[in-house]
Amino acid sequence: MKARKKARYLAVSLATLVICAGTTAGADPCTGRPDGATCDAGSDGTFAKTCSGQVCSTCSANPGASPRFVDNGDGTITDRATCLVWEKKDNADGIHDLNKVYAWTSSGSARDGGLFTQFLATLNGGGGFAGHHDWRIPTAAGQNGSFTGLPAEAESIEVGATCGDTIGGCNPPEFNSNCGPYSAGDPPYTTANPGCTVDGAGATSECSCSPFYHSWTDSTVNGSNDLAWLECYTVSSGGLSSPSKTDAYNARAVRGSMTPTIACDASPRSGCFAPGQSRFSLTTSSMDPSRNKLLWSWGRGDAVDPSALGDPVSTTDYALCVYANGSLLTQATIAHGSHWNASTMIAGRYSYRDSSGSSSGVRKSQITPGDMGATKAQVSAVGSGLASLATPLTAGQLPVRVQLVNTVDAADCWTADYSNEPVRNDAKSFQVRLP
Repeated sequence: MKARKKARYLAVSLATLVICAGTTAGADPCTGRPDGATCDAGSDGTFAKTCSGQVCSTCSANPGASPRFVDNGDGTITDRATCLVWEKKDNADGIHDLNKVYAWTSSGSARDGGLFTQFLATLNGGGGFAGHHDWRIPTAAGQNGSFTGLPAEAESIEVGATCGDTIGGCNPPEFNSNCGPYSAGDPPYTTANPGCTVDGAGATSECSCSPFYHSWTDSTVNGSNDLAWLECYTVSSGGLSSPSKTDAYNARAVRGSMTPTIACDASPRSGCFAPGQSRFSLTTSSMDPSRNKLLWSWGRGDAVDPSALGDPVSTTDYALCVYANGSLLTQATIAHGSHWNASTMIAGRYSYRDSSGSSSGVRKSQITPGDMGATKAQVSAVGSGLASLATPLTAGQLPVRVQLVNTVDAADCWTADYSNEPVRNDAKSFQVRLP
């Protein structure tokens, strides 16, 4: 028995040695790469990972980044202002060709046209374009009184550059290099530099082409199942139109998500909703910080109107803020999007589920509005986003205050002030409760 255990330990040790040998400093994906370059090939997370100071981490939106757009050398461009990663277009008659057009739908309204079944299916098939399988069609916010409630992704790269027929549209130079001149009207838009590719593979000429006319979005026009928004890159702003989904137009794929538009304040807010009861715990592991856990529950609290919750499925971001003696200790952002669901049982309640923890390690969250004593909120998070935390908390870090905030209004926040003695505070965990 002892011999078997020893052999098993040796096998595990050797396996660990092999794994570690594959993660040497020379394999750092950010070595020698500029800030904003992607470093997450082979993974598909909600938010793209990019290099910052030679360190690979979740992209942090920087509206003032210079340069704003970074060519990743693999046929993609990162927008550092939004953290979206865009497909480049070329003139090689393949899946990236700017002259290729697709219908949004074949049945009349569903996402079953070539835009999804051919274009996206090819990009996400096999090994995945640029090592990813999460390419999608960008969303649009809408216009002229018909708004989708979705991020203005398609509009975000319409930057007011010199634009118009024969130029290549209102896109920045990174999306329009070595590919013109263009011709006006419907496809083909250009016959220049034939055979050029998005990444210069196979000793081809590298190019980045901009379909200056129309490019599909994934956003249906409100009030209609048959129309979808189309971004028109021949004008510097407000370039949306709304054709039939059965029409054929260009496409440019995107991946990643716009990072949350919220961050915790440096110090706690006042005037927040207060609970009747609440619990908070931190569980830490000095051996493996990626196993750190945070659990927070808030219940039987002040009356909360459903309007205070906003719409986390489409637009409203949340953040959980943990303060130690008045100073921000850690925060976990919870981005709006498909991981949120509106309850079909309780009006106004929203639940969040994400087993991958792609948004700051948050796995679960729930917010329930209602009358006094019927309101609830909870957040649980696990992972490397909490790696900086350590227990026990020192006397100088007490008391602890936890707040949940969102992008609806600065006054819409849920707080729990734990000024009482912790239930537990040792090397493994910190636990406190109210009352």
